[in-house]
Amino acid sequence: MEFRSIELNDREWVECLRDTAVNPMTVLSFQALYTWKDTFDLSICRDSDFFAVYSGADGGYYYPCGDREKCRNFIMEQLGGKKQLKLLYVPESEIEWLRAAGFSVVQNQDTSEYIYESHALAMQGEGCSRNFRRKCKNFYKRNTFTVSGVDMQSRDMLAAWFTGWEKNHLWQAHDDRQAVWSAIKNMDSLSMSGVLLQTSDGEWAFLLGYESTPKIYDMAFVKYSQNISEDVVAVCISETAKKNCEQYPYINLEDDMGIEGLRTMKTLYKPAFMLESYTAYSSDPAVNPEIKPG
Repeated sequence: MEFRSIELNDREWVECLRDTAVNPMTVLSFQALYTWKDTFDLSICRDSDFFAVYSGADGGYYYPCGDREKCRNFIMEQLGGKKQLKLLYVPESEIEWLRAAGFSVVQNQDTSEYIYESHALAMQGEGCSRNFRRKCKNFYKRNTFTVSGVDMQSRDMLAAWFTGWEKNHLWQAHDDRQAVWSAIKNMDSLSMSGVLLQTSDGEWAFLLGYESTPKIYDMAFVKYSQNISEDVVAVCISETAKKNCEQYPYINLEDDMGIEGLRTMKTLYKPAFMLESYTAYSSDPAVNPEIKPG
């Protein structure tokens, strides 16, 4: 099977085969696959009842989605004569089978996802952390601002804001710049939603997200102007939770990428639970596999 670029018209087919009860990791949502495809050099191969994604940046395959036996057969075919194979975002239900097949399976804390109760992030009830509440209260106290929802008419405003943001930031490896641009340009096709925040003195912030599973809303991107307090991130999260908590009981703030400060912050926000990320290797996990699709 041949791997190719991920296209917008793959969405219906991907969402039909992605079983969120088996693997709810947001990284396997179509929105994530499409917006991050250039950053992580993602390509896809598909059949009528399963699909697989290869990441050139990570040097491995995302665990296939769809018919269980077809997924397993695909893995064994890729293993073939290769000495090394890397599988990312392995569902817990497949760990035992992979180990029986000779793979080493390890938990990856850097790519595990933080899930929170929506009402807690909306500061409704007892579940909100003191750290999160303090950030929101500080911002509310010190700023006059308006909040509105994201819609297609907002796109030009978001694009203008983001263009200004780009001028003040340097490009880094795995920077989310390309992914944010993709989300803005394809808001309608990707069913992106979120909030826009504008202060009385002209500062701004926005959050973009989407439905990851029927019970989990994913907060994918938060950006804000150079002179606004970083507490605005907590405010954007809280305002988005308020808009969505009746429909989605949980909010996904995604992974911490192994960044110590981000891990500390997300831990202090008191997650309800984690979506644990597992990686499987056909050889010692200390070995860096150099594999190609096909």
